Amino acid sequence: MAEQGENVIKTPPKWLVIILICVMVIVIGLIALYHDTSSYMMYDEFQKNIESGNISSVTIEGFKVYFKTDDDNKKYYTVNPRTDDFKEWLNEMGLEVWDKTS
Repeated sequence: MAEQGENVIKTPPKWLVIILICVMVIVIGLIALYHDTSSYMMYDEFQKNIESGNISSVTIEGFKVYFKTDDDNKKYYTVNPRTDDFKEWLNEMGLEVWDKTS
């Protein structure tokens, strides 16, 4: 028994511990889900890769264009130039274009 004047540490109720663990698991899962692991590639390098046939498809999402190079299969992104003929140019170069900006 604790004597008078001694600090007594109380353990939190089990239900509170369970709720906190569940919240932590959900937060960590959401961070992992939305974490962008792609590397940045300069736009001129992106153009060179397209012209050399090293990219076969792109996904446009807002201000970014995501793609994988055929030689290393690594995910990259570059800036979306937002020009009127950008998607048309990609199609003319034989790329499959996915537009998720709308």
